[in-house]
Amino acid sequence: MSALKIINVLLFILLINAPVFAQIQYFKDADGIRLYPQSHQLYPRDKTDKATVTIKGDVGTYTIDQIELVVYKHFLDGSVSQSTYSQTTTNSFHFEPILDAGMYLYSFKLFLKRNHRTFLTQNIASNVVCGDVYIITGQSNAMGIINNVPSEGIYQDSLYQEYPAEGSNKIYSKSLGNMPKYNGVNGNLTNYNAANNYWTPATASGDFVGFVGLWGLKLQYAIQEKYQMPTCFINGAYGGSTIGEHQLGFGNNSDPYNLETLFGSLNYRVQQANLKGKIKGIIWYQGESQNTYNRATTYQDSLHFLIDTWETHLGDFSKVYVIQIHTGCNYHGFGQVVREHQRSIQRPVNSSSEIVPITACGIGERASAIYDSFYSCHFARTAYNQLADRLFQTIGRDFYHQNTCITSPNIIQAYYAYNELVLEFDQNLAALPEGIETQFEFYKNSQLLPNVSILKAYAEDNKIYFSIDTQTPDAVSYLLVDDPVYNHEMIWLENPAGYAAFSFHQVPIEHLPCTEHFCSIQSNRISNQNPLQIHLKSCTTQNKVSLYTLQGQLVFQKDFPFLNIKTSLDLSHLAQGLYFLNIESDGQFLETKKIIKY
Repeated sequence: MSALKIINVLLFILLINAPVFAQIQYFKDADGIRLYPQSHQLYPRDKTDKATVTIKGDVGTYTIDQIELVVYKHFLDGSVSQSTYSQTTTNSFHFEPILDAGMYLYSFKLFLKRNHRTFLTQNIASNVVCGDVYIITGQSNAMGIINNVPSEGIYQDSLYQEYPAEGSNKIYSKSLGNMPKYNGVNGNLTNYNAANNYWTPATASGDFVGFVGLWGLKLQYAIQEKYQMPTCFINGAYGGSTIGEHQLGFGNNSDPYNLETLFGSLNYRVQQANLKGKIKGIIWYQGESQNTYNRATTYQDSLHFLIDTWETHLGDFSKVYVIQIHTGCNYHGFGQVVREHQRSIQRPVNSSSEIVPITACGIGERASAIYDSFYSCHFARTAYNQLADRLFQTIGRDFYHQNTCITSPNIIQAYYAYNELVLEFDQNLAALPEGIETQFEFYKNSQLLPNVSILKAYAEDNKIYFSIDTQTPDAVSYLLVDDPVYNHEMIWLENPAGYAAFSFHQVPIEHLPCTEHFCSIQSNRISNQNPLQIHLKSCTTQNKVSLYTLQGQLVFQKDFPFLNIKTSLDLSHLAQGLYFLNIESDGQFLETKKIIKY
């Protein structure tokens, strides 16, 4: 073959395989949403664990009579399957292939044909996945940075976060666009670039493109590893922001797509990703900046209004994970008010979403002052990892059929019973740590009572029992005093798994009506060396215990003018044998217990 013929053949091959994107037109809908996949795009799975990909366009000036779409499905083991879709057409085309949710990477390729021969191929997109979508937003701890200047903090994420090695696993976690940058023009918070509307692997380093935050990326990888589910996280957080600054209408701007507002830039990214109505949940970590009386006391109302607006513009989502801020950063006197709002907030019954509270109390050490001038507000790598784990537990329960879920203890009610103050929680507690009494404060008519002493404290199952020197308090708080520097000086109330309890503030103490009597003995086998141990709780002080022989002879009797007493009875004068212990209260017989002396 001559050199000229070889050159012509090579040119023909190049022409056939060249990705001439300019002449094939891919369509967008009326809202500017792409009707074709982008590389690294995530398509949200439906209830059947599938997603439909729309690919519409025309071939421009090309003369064709057939067009084929080949979808390649790449598996973790390196194998590849393909599905071919064909249409007879001279110009426009419309394909709707189906993707399976899971650890698969999809790529798309068009084949233009004339007279049954392919004359042009074009790669449309690669590394496309099908999975789940979550939003993260709030202020700097939602970003998980180590400095309030993100461009400095996120470059040092290797000090804080361990990531998988570069490779295929990384590209299953996705994001779209970039986080809002600081210092927008004309006094606006941000100035989002509309051109930043492309998909990318999620990251926690470098610039803002694809940035989902330190604990955000950790959470993505955890979902991917255990549940084999790709995810897209879009992070719209902004350091130091208030709830008001996240609202639609901030700065008197009611345009929901205004790119100079936090609401508009987040809404724009969700729209460009075609994710409206397809979001699983929103993770909200904000509250440190609610540092005035009005901001703190109106927290629930403000957050409800923001969630209402999200539901209107982002579409329905089922969960809002509200993270209760930790003690320390919000040390201006209103932190406990904010934390109580976050602990107790519930959505109206007619809302499409449910609020799930998660606390950051006790998650670990603060950031290092060497790297972070706001170290009293931010956390070290291990603490952000623990926050990711707490979210992972709850999200696994809510969306991935995880049967076991570790959550933080949350108080249900406080009440007086049998001369004790009882704090009842939603789960069992670990043994009380030494000094935990110092973390509680008591109130009367909304005024702090400075001199209430806890004489005795113990935990049984899901309840804490306090004996206090007065019954005048009508409310109780836990973790009232913010620690402005370090968490590890705090004493945490925990469950057996080591998860710290929610902070709570001025929970009302009720006086429940007494409806039952209680009597227990440590053992019914006693001796001179092992006396009878008895615990009696009663609604009256008119209590009596009596001991009878098998023949009915009364051999011991004692009055107990107490509502709640633990004591031992000296029965050394009795002979060995079988006895019956009768308990009476207010003249009424309660129960009989068998006692054996040996």
